[in-house]
Amino acid sequence: MMELFVVRSGGTYQLPVQDVEWSGAKLQAPRTLAATILSTTRGMHRKQPVDVGDQLLFRWKGEELFRGTIFTKERTKSGSLALTAYDDLVYLTKSEDKYVFTGKTLGEIVRRICADFGIPIGTIAATPHKLTRIMQGTLFDIILTAISLTYKHTRVKYYLYSDKGKLHLTKRVDLARKWVIEDGSNLVDYAFSQSIEDTYTQVKLTSTTSAEGKDGKEVTSTHIAKVDNPTTKKRYGTLQYYEEVSDELNKAQLMQRATSMMMEKGKMGESFSIDALGISNVISGSAIYVIAKELGVNRAFYVDEDSHTFHGNEHMMSLTLTKTDDLPDIDVTVEPDEPDEPAEDKDKSKKKSSEKKSKEEEDKEFAEQLRKEILG
Repeated sequence: MMELFVVRSGGTYQLPVQDVEWSGAKLQAPRTLAATILSTTRGMHRKQPVDVGDQLLFRWKGEELFRGTIFTKERTKSGSLALTAYDDLVYLTKSEDKYVFTGKTLGEIVRRICADFGIPIGTIAATPHKLTRIMQGTLFDIILTAISLTYKHTRVKYYLYSDKGKLHLTKRVDLARKWVIEDGSNLVDYAFSQSIEDTYTQVKLTSTTSAEGKDGKEVTSTHIAKVDNPTTKKRYGTLQYYEEVSDELNKAQLMQRATSMMMEKGKMGESFSIDALGISNVISGSAIYVIAKELGVNRAFYVDEDSHTFHGNEHMMSLTLTKTDDLPDIDVTVEPDEPDEPAEDKDKSKKKSSEKKSKEEEDKEFAEQLRKEILG
């Protein structure tokens, strides 16, 4: 079920993997693979040919889930070797630069950065809005800024990810699939909390403006804007957020900002995390539908953080979720079981399977193809 390969100049080797944790988060650039393998000369075992800088590839049920670079290895006395690898997005966090973009779209910015730093690219979504701005920081921060600015103008959310050694940019809604997590089926546990620890029922802003008076002297004016939510204020009491605004805003502009801040800071904090049977396509940035009858939950959520654990034939996942309203409703249906194969078809299947290549030959071809693909 689990297959872990190391790719290096000397060849491709399959590693004796014990367990794997594969994880990621929406605001973190690379996905991480933490694997424990057996590497010792005791008994019938041997040390494994693996080192930092090597490429690591993980497959589950024949499907490639991760390809990246080993950044850390740690050996224990018991003979276990712990490996930590990151996908290609890690290179966006390890380099900094300054760019001046004039009339460039998000897609063009991503292509330019990847070309400058030798990062292979896959599918890059069309992003029509053009940006003109000086950007400085890590490559990942620059791209996040471009994503944020594009969203403000188009209200379209974009997501950056790595797959099979290439960087991709896509509309976040395009990652949505009809994955359903339901209690009584594949939902194992959940934790749902609400908090007003960081909730405000009133916002007060002050701003100072200056202007030239009739006598030529500078005259300063202080404006005050106060906005509250009567409903939450009555229920939770007065919880005031106060800020001296550095921008010179007039009374109307200050009131507009206070109203906007009240809408944002007046929200109740919610946290929703679940444990479920593993689905390899459900990762940070994707979307799922959750049905938890005890909570009265039957809606779509984006996955902010995910952690998948693999051990033997078992695959479990832990997810941190955020509400989303930009996904369509779906009809939850259960696929019927596949009918039993007729006896005559079974005989044909046996004959075909005997004609197929052996597992050893397939693995050998896969390893050689992988080596050529990564190392050239």
